[in-house]
Amino acid sequence: MDRDGVETQVIFGPIFQISTEDPVLRQACYRVYNDWLMEFCAAAPDRLIGTPMLPETPDAATEELLRLAAKGGVRQVTLMIANITPKLDDPAWEKLWNALEDTGIILSWHITVFGVKPSDRAAGKAASVFANTKGFLDNFLEPFVDLFSWGILERHPKLKMVMAEAGTGWLPWLVQELDYRHWRLWEAKEFWADKGGAALETKPSELFKRQIWATFQEDYAAMSLIPFFGEGHLLWASDYPHPDSVWPNSRAAIERQMSDLSPEMRHKLTHDNAARLYGLA
Repeated sequence: MDRDGVETQVIFGPIFQISTEDPVLRQACYRVYNDWLMEFCAAAPDRLIGTPMLPETPDAATEELLRLAAKGGVRQVTLMIANITPKLDDPAWEKLWNALEDTGIILSWHITVFGVKPSDRAAGKAASVFANTKGFLDNFLEPFVDLFSWGILERHPKLKMVMAEAGTGWLPWLVQELDYRHWRLWEAKEFWADKGGAALETKPSELFKRQIWATFQEDYAAMSLIPFFGEGHLLWASDYPHPDSVWPNSRAAIERQMSDLSPEMRHKLTHDNAARLYGLA
C-alpha cells in the first residue's frame, strides 16, 4: 500500500542478459528464467506481475510465447529488440504477431544495456559516458520505423506494444516525420501502389496512438508532450532496482516532474494508465 492507501502493482522487467550464442542453450535459459519469474510472482499474484522474456528469433519467440500462454497468468512479454534476427521486415515474424493478437499478451521492447558500447575513439574517455544516449536510441530507432514502413501495426490492429526505457522526447518528432512520409507516399500512390504502398493506408500517428504505450522515469520533456501521447498512453516507471533507477527517491522524482500537473493527471501517469493497460482497473 502507498501513503494514499492505494495498492501498488509491481511489473517485473528483464534483469539479465544471456551471453551464450548457442541458440538451443539460449532458448533453454529463457525458459528457466521465465519459469522462475512466474513462480516468484505467484507468491503475491495481486501485487507482482512478471514480464517474461522472449528469445530473439521468430520461431523460438513464438514457441516460448505460446508455452507461457498455455501456463497462464502472463500479461506482457519482453523482447530485446536490438538483438533480433532477422529484422522485422522478414515474414517469419508474422507468426509472433499473430500469436500476440490471439493471446492478447502485450509485447514490450527493452533496451539492451550491455550491447551499448562506446566507439573506439571514446573508449577510456569521459566522452564514453555520453555514448549511452546514442546507443539507447540506436536500439529502438530502426525497429520502430519498421513497425510502420512494413505495415506491421496496420496488419495487426490488436497488437499492443510498450516501449520500455526508450525515452519519450524523440517519439513525437519521429511520428510526425513518418506522417509526412506517409503523405508523400499517398501523394504518388499510383507509383507506389504495386510496391507495397497500397497496403499502408493508416497514418502512422493514428497507429501509434492506437497501439503503442511509452514509459519514462525522469523526463521533463514528457510533461509537455502529454497532449501528443494522449492521457492514457504514457506510463511512469521507477526502473527499480537498476542502478539508474530513481528509487529510493521515486516520490521526489514524481514531484519534480509532475508538480504542475493536476492530481488527476498525476494519478493517470503513475497508476491509472498502467492499471487499465494491464487489466488491473
